[in-house]
This record gives sequence, structure tokens and C-alpha cells, in this order.
Amino acid sequence: MAKSENTDLEKTFRRTTTKVSMGRARRARALEGFTERLGPGTGVVVAFLLIVILGSILSPYFLTQRNITNVLLQSAMLGVGSVGMTFVILTAGIDLSVADSVVCYSHLGSRDRSY
Repeated sequence: MAKSENTDLEKTFRRTTTKVSMGRARRARALEGFTERLGPGTGVVVAFLLIVILGSILSPYFLTQRNITNVLLQSAMLGVGSVGMTFVILTAGIDLSVADSVVCYSHLGSRDRSY
């Protein structure tokens, strides 16, 4: 008698886990189809928006004009170097001296600053 109760319990467990795993698989397929319809860059945009929302909740200074200006100024040098390297690579040339130039100009620029 104990063996048949155990067998019934195992059957019930298998049915339950099968239903749960089928539900998870169905949700995973639906999510995959949703992200495919949105496009490949959607994850980056969603992550960026989550970071901005979280930063604005955690700090009252995050979305101020001063902070946004500071972030844009700090990323400008990287952006100019990236655009330059894009044109170099598109014209089938390889130039790996951008990092050396950035380090040199950053050092010279920091020496000329008067505080």
C-alpha cells in the first residue's frame, strides 16, 4: 500500500513539474518573440533607461544640468576618437595610436590647467 501511495505521489509530482516547466517555456518563447519584434538594440535602451531612472531616484543631483554637462564633456574626447577610428577602419587603414595620443594630450592638458 505504501508503494502505490508513493507511486501516485511521484505521478502527481511529475504532472505538476511538467505543467510548470511548460508554462515557463511558453513564457520564455513569448518574451523571446516580443524582444525580436522590438529589435536588437532594445536591450541597450532599456538598460540605459533603467540606469537613468535608478540614478535619479537615488541622487537628487543626477539629472541636474551641471551633471549632464559634465558627463557630456567627459565623453566628448572618447566620442571624437571613436568617430576618427571608425573612418580609419572604414577606409581599410588600421591606426592603433589613438590611445597613445589620448594619454599624451590628457597629460599635457592637465599640466596646463591652473587652479
